[in-house]
Amino acid sequence: MAQISRYPAKVMNITQSYKGSYSHSKNYNGSPRDYPIDEACADAGRSYFYAPFDCVVKRIYGVGSKGVNTIWIQSTAPVQTPAFKDHVTVMVIHPNDDTLRRLRVGQLFRKGTAMFLEGTDGRATGNHFHISCGRGRLRGNGWRKNSLGKFVIDVSGGAVPPEKVFYVDTSFTSVRQTKGLGFRRITGGTAGSSGPSGASGGDSASSSGIGRVYKVGRTVTLQVNLNVRSGPGTNYTRKRRSQLTANGKKHALNGVYAVYRKGTRVTIMAVRSIGADVWIKTPSGWICGKKGRRIYVK
Repeated sequence: MAQISRYPAKVMNITQSYKGSYSHSKNYNGSPRDYPIDEACADAGRSYFYAPFDCVVKRIYGVGSKGVNTIWIQSTAPVQTPAFKDHVTVMVIHPNDDTLRRLRVGQLFRKGTAMFLEGTDGRATGNHFHISCGRGRLRGNGWRKNSLGKFVIDVSGGAVPPEKVFYVDTSFTSVRQTKGLGFRRITGGTAGSSGPSGASGGDSASSSGIGRVYKVGRTVTLQVNLNVRSGPGTNYTRKRRSQLTANGKKHALNGVYAVYRKGTRVTIMAVRSIGADVWIKTPSGWICGKKGRRIYVK
């Protein structure tokens, strides 16, 4: 079952769409065109871009040079969007050197992982992300000049408006400003039966049919020893044993890193589904409850 493509910011605050007469006009009116938006997020400080699906970093441009910092990410498998099911490539401009230089081409990210911060590289006015989307895989070096001299995204299936690429999951993203773009809203990571081709997202515990097992407030038992992490996914760091609660330490193996023993009972504080995996938040940190068909906690 394909993942749902989710809007990559926790606050939607679009300050410029691809329509109108301002700086994106030449992107939209040239040939070929793309459909960029400027996303200012919470508009206070710098906010993260979160992986909208399981993805790989395909290219990074400009870090430490005179070029405008740009990163391209591509879904690792076809994803379900409001308009199609296919690979998706996203180009993001303006993150600063301090955040992009931590990444590398080929690096994999799970859906929902914080990837990089918004910035002002390229003399942007205020911290924001310039986001362009395309259907299919990155082509060439990921961009090309159009007839009006603007660099636009270059992918196998062509540029696509963001509202046809991302669902807005209201359990993840709060909507402040859309600039008139009509994003389809969902809750909990599932498109439901009314989604394209009747697809269901399969990204939440409830939509994957296991909500009765992994439910907030329920007490469950570890079937194996499990690492405790700082967030939901293997991209997050393993916690040290010293960082556990007093009760957590009682049920952890001896050693530097935090590992709950098989048989430990924990109370679920939050649930996060990432593809076919389910992560559970406990008082001391996150553990993997289910990885594919392998059940670690029940």
